[in-house]
Amino acid sequence: MGTREAEYRMPEWLLGREETIEACAARDVGAIFVLARRYTGCFNSKLARLCGLTPSRVGEYISGRSRAQQQQVIERVADGLGIPGHMLGLSPRPWELTEAQATPTAPHPSANLRPAAPEKQGADVFAAGLAASPGDVIELSTEVALDISETGAARLMYRHVLLNLGDRPLASFARQVWFERTSGRISLVAVRPPEPAMAPSHVVTVRRVHETGSFLKFACLISPPLAPRESMVVQYLCTGGIFVEDHYWRQDIIRPTRHLQVTVRQLGVAELRGCDVVEELGDGREEPSTSGLAWTRREDGTVFVTYSRADLSAPQALTLRWDVATDRAAE
Repeated sequence: MGTREAEYRMPEWLLGREETIEACAARDVGAIFVLARRYTGCFNSKLARLCGLTPSRVGEYISGRSRAQQQQVIERVADGLGIPGHMLGLSPRPWELTEAQATPTAPHPSANLRPAAPEKQGADVFAAGLAASPGDVIELSTEVALDISETGAARLMYRHVLLNLGDRPLASFARQVWFERTSGRISLVAVRPPEPAMAPSHVVTVRRVHETGSFLKFACLISPPLAPRESMVVQYLCTGGIFVEDHYWRQDIIRPTRHLQVTVRQLGVAELRGCDVVEELGDGREEPSTSGLAWTRREDGTVFVTYSRADLSAPQALTLRWDVATDRAAE
């Protein structure tokens, strides 16, 4: 679909609600429609028009008689309701990239993904909007999903959407993870992304470079290398880390990043005392950065923390802290 009607956009406060985040993460279109109707007064007919569906199909999604499975339906919902792509497991939508440029005369950013030489100028404009140079590899989005069990065991999923604005293919990039404690050796595996349209011919493998107990430095190897003006999704899953006393996550920014989102879900929390984010700038200064921070604790003891930032550049670092008392600590 690629565009959305200016008459409607799901408000930021609704996008930040726990129930909206969960519905989007599950790609539950019916639940998303229910929330849009409940909080913004959209009728089925309007939802259908916005998303390019029939009212009867919208009704089936809402009632649960049918569930959206096709990628193009998810994309229509994202574009029609103004839901950022990362919330639905999509790459940034064309309208997101257009808004990021804030340049009315700039060419359509989706053209930057095609290798024709005349479009190089458009890619340069896009890079400038991200504090990047034309030779950079940029991250359209970086998503960090951290699930912590009642025992403190962590399951960490990374998802990067890379765009190569350089003149050379990208064959690998380095990353690292660190935990307070581990249960043996850190496990790390590449995960095939679900979007077949995003560079399906590329295969990613992980090579361990250096490790010392709770620290692991590794490289993601791309085969064949990511060509100039090409984009792709890289995902990998990390397990073995344990959160015991200190509850925080530090994210280093090593290349220009259009959007960063960190999501934490922790089970077995007796009390959530507070959350904060500290941003470390390139000159070493530290500043609070909580405008994109939201958190909640459910009655069952599950805590959800989300933090979103846009337009980051290297070198920067962000540290998210959540102060909790766990059920096991209360025993």
